[in-house]
Order: sequence, then C-alpha cells, then structure tokens
Amino acid sequence: MSTKPSNDAERILIVDDEQAVCRFLSGSLAKEGYLCKTAERASSVLRMMVEFNPALVIADVRMPGLSGLQLLDLVRQYFPATSVVIMTGYGTMEDAAGVIKRGASDFVLKPLGLPKIKTVVRKVLDDRRAWLDRQDDALRRMAEATPVEADPAVSPADLQVVVDAWPRLSNAVKAGILAVVKAANVE
Repeated sequence: MSTKPSNDAERILIVDDEQAVCRFLSGSLAKEGYLCKTAERASSVLRMMVEFNPALVIADVRMPGLSGLQLLDLVRQYFPATSVVIMTGYGTMEDAAGVIKRGASDFVLKPLGLPKIKTVVRKVLDDRRAWLDRQDDALRRMAEATPVEADPAVSPADLQVVVDAWPRLSNAVKAGILAVVKAANVE
C-alpha cells in the first residue's frame, strides 16, 4: 500500500506483520503529508529501501523471519542516513535503552496513540534533517579544504564538478559520499 501526497514529501517505510498497524500508520502519516509504503515482512525491506529511499523506517520488533532489531542493524549498516523507529507491544525501559544504543532514533510502545506517533515522527525527521545539514557542511568543508595536488587522479575540474553538483544531490547520496570519505580518512 502506498499513498502519494507530493513528490517532495518525506518518505516513511512502515514494517509490521499486523496489517491493521500498517494501515493505521500509513493512513495517518499520509494525512500529515508523508509518502508512506508498508511491508509485512522485514525480509522484503532491503529491496524496498533501495527503490523507495525512505527517510524513516518504523519497524515492529517481533515479526516472523527477520526481526525488527535485525532490520535495524541492516539499515544502520547499509543506509546510514535513514532513521529508524522501533515499536513493540512488549517493551521495557531497559529494552528502549538497548534499542537506542543499537542505533534506533526512538522506541515507541503499542498501542500507538496518534499524537505520540506524529510527535515522534516529526522529531526524528527534524533531527535527521539537522544531521544531514551538518554532514553537508562537513563534506563541503572537506571538499573545499582538500588539496587537489595530493591525489593526481583528482583534477581541479573534477572537484569543481562535485562542488557544483552538491546542492542537487539527494541527501542519501551525500551521506554515502560522506561515508566513503570518512572510511578513506580512517585507512
């Protein structure tokens, strides 16, 4: 199921084996202007991540096959610019702390109240935009400060192409470039 409010709407992928939860969340969040898709199995999500490119994944902890926590680990590893909110009907404060330590942006308990989920989604996406803006600034500073002479394979014209294209790149692409640059600086 998907709903399309506008082309520039932030994308949310909802993963829960309960169809009612998927319908409730996608319908409610679409009314708020988000573009939503749903999946009932975490195992189908990685392909959807590539095709849909969500800003946020909201996933249940307990699902058949791949769990929400395993999905969280995969999203953190392969899609670092995507935020993840974990939801469960069986949670404790200890569970919440563990999920946040593992990389989730937030942890919510079922049953889901609409005001609570809207607040969580808004906060998580605001935090994500701020993080991406900081990454943009950091990468731009690195690109501007990188001495082109240090790598003969990179010409001033090549670097200028990247700097000129930067505003048009998607945030996911920018995050990927930043991850590559950070990895190169570590080695």
